[in-house]
Amino acid sequence: MVRIKSVVKVVFICLITGGFILSSVVGRSQSVITKIGFSSVNEIGLVAGDAGEAFTAQTINGIKKGRSFAGVGVGFDFYELRSIPLFLDYRIDLTKRKNTPFAYASGGLNFLWLNFIQKEQIGSPSSSPGSFYDVGAGWKLSGKNNGGFIISAGYSLKQVKYKLPSYSVSPTPQMQSENFDRYNFLYRRVVIKIGLQL
Repeated sequence: MVRIKSVVKVVFICLITGGFILSSVVGRSQSVITKIGFSSVNEIGLVAGDAGEAFTAQTINGIKKGRSFAGVGVGFDFYELRSIPLFLDYRIDLTKRKNTPFAYASGGLNFLWLNFIQKEQIGSPSSSPGSFYDVGAGWKLSGKNNGGFIISAGYSLKQVKYKLPSYSVSPTPQMQSENFDRYNFLYRRVVIKIGLQL
């Protein structure tokens, strides 16, 4: 498990670093200087896995240079146990055309945010951040000012970690001790999203 996490982190860091190096090299080889500007990606979507289907929404804000975009995102993930992913996102347009396919990779942390019913069912767990990543590809239909409609499909993983107190029964009250039952869930899903890039 630890090895898989470290491999995912290394791949994500390499994607981001490689993307910036590639966009820098391409930008220098052109005679026209490519502008760097603010951009925002706002998406809603459906995630589906072994536990069923659920709604997701996210907003990503960052910088766009040429065909590359990098930003910081936050979202709402209602799959199984409600959570809030906080992540870095990198995406690149695969052609220079206005209407173009693109690829993206996101990775970061997932924070548990139970609703009232989930708290009643589980109790009051003490949670710690889990992993989150989402990789995929899509199509962008550009409009004015390089903004446009986007649709994408990908593979997403979210990890939920929490612990609940458990008490051992002892014949004498002085020997009772508090222990914790620890839970670690990995939710692997397919995700389809639509949105706008501004």
